[in-house]
Amino acid sequence: MATRKSWTIRPFEPGDDDAGLARLLLSVASFDGSVAAWSAQAIAMRIGHPASHGGTAWRVAVANGAVIGALVVSFLGTLRTGFTLAVNPAFRRQGIGRALLEAAPPGRRLLCSSRESVPGATALLTAAGFLERHRSVLLRRDASGTRSLDPAEGFRVAEDERSDARRAIVMLTALDDEADDDRGWMKIRLARPRCKALYLQSTGDGADVGICLVGPCDRAKKGERSASGDAVVGVLEEVGLSKAMRGRGLSRALVRAGMRAVEDAGFRIVEASADKRREAAVDLYRKEGFEPVDEELHWMRREDGPAPVQRGQS
Repeated sequence: MATRKSWTIRPFEPGDDDAGLARLLLSVASFDGSVAAWSAQAIAMRIGHPASHGGTAWRVAVANGAVIGALVVSFLGTLRTGFTLAVNPAFRRQGIGRALLEAAPPGRRLLCSSRESVPGATALLTAAGFLERHRSVLLRRDASGTRSLDPAEGFRVAEDERSDARRAIVMLTALDDEADDDRGWMKIRLARPRCKALYLQSTGDGADVGICLVGPCDRAKKGERSASGDAVVGVLEEVGLSKAMRGRGLSRALVRAGMRAVEDAGFRIVEASADKRREAAVDLYRKEGFEPVDEELHWMRREDGPAPVQRGQS
């Protein structure tokens, strides 16, 4: 156990630290949107996720009994490890982020993301030897005034009233073989207030050929929440078509359906993201009135071992 200044880095204790971690993530999300806020229930489900290994590699920074920083780790395959790093804004620039990074699993390829609007994260990761892999652009527009758009003949957009987790996983894994296939976690996602799952279906055989998940923004800042703490931003979280359906002009109808679902759910703003390498996707959102508001940077450090960290970074 390492003690530095008035805080301590120690292993995460499932059950005992769940509520403290939830408070930390909410405080960081509300401050700069750099991490996603998870409920204590969602954290407990994440701990039970196979990739979390029971949270054995998770670490927290604690001061006066409160969780003020955290490294949440997810093992991906045999070599890669994804992680989320969060530090309470009131405790930044004290070396906590650097100390948590030093506690990351050694000898593995480390993956994480940050926001361009949070330059301190860029400085910390760059100093720790991380290299930028690619970027996603975050776009927003007013949620009101969305007009539905009928898809091409032979297709329809339908909402899954049952919020079937297995159905969502089957579609998402068909789009991306690295998609999270844990049913418990998907159930948590679909059970959130005002969350909807929309599918583009073939009217001939009823097969799902596209998906769009709509839900509250879990990175909403303080000014993007109502007095009760609910996000006023709704997000098109997953939008995708099966490979055989791409390039046929079907994405726009699916996006419009998602935008309409966001408006019907009472959100004031709709947010979407697109990989900057996919120019067609970015262009689609721009044509639908979205404007860029930030960029998400995706980072990697190879398994050569931790690089020297420059002192003075948070």
